[in-house]
Amino acid sequence: MRLRPESSEPAALLGLPGMYARAARKGGLLWLVGVVLIGITGMLFGVFLGLMGALVFSVLASQATDLFTQGPPPAFIALFIVATLATCLAPS
Repeated sequence: MRLRPESSEPAALLGLPGMYARAARKGGLLWLVGVVLIGITGMLFGVFLGLMGALVFSVLASQATDLFTQGPPPAFIALFIVATLATCLAPS
């Protein structure tokens, strides 16, 4: 059985605290920082972006002939900056 990304990402994120608790002594602070950054990235890109595409963009497509003439709202830019920094700074 294959899960959709909107349901598999939250399932993976729910497993992160257990994964950290199992290996916290070996990984230390760097492990905690990595798990938190992976969680932030997963929430921003995996969960909220998928839901926004399904719920918000379908409504915007029908009503937005001149909504974005001045460019994207500042919140979209901040979302992508935070998510990109979390992705780049996460230890691999």
